[in-house]
Amino acid sequence: MLEHRMNATLLDLEEMTSGAQPGEFSLGWPVTSWLRAITALMPHINVEDVDKAEILKSAKAAKKHQAEARQHPADLIKLASR
Repeated sequence: MLEHRMNATLLDLEEMTSGAQPGEFSLGWPVTSWLRAITALMPHINVEDVDKAEILKSAKAAKKHQAEARQHPADLIKLASR
């Protein structure tokens, strides 16, 4: 149930932030990236006997999205400083 809510929230947020024009920055982008990272791990929360390969795949996806989320505020600072 929680995983479904997270995915629904992620889809709504992606839809809201998709209208940003090139050169513009959407404040939703960092939030979307963090939510993607969390959502990548959601299938394994409160589940027993999860395959290690599945956890590894999810953890790598989460790490990628976290790195993206960390970069967005730096981009926002750069754009706001112009």
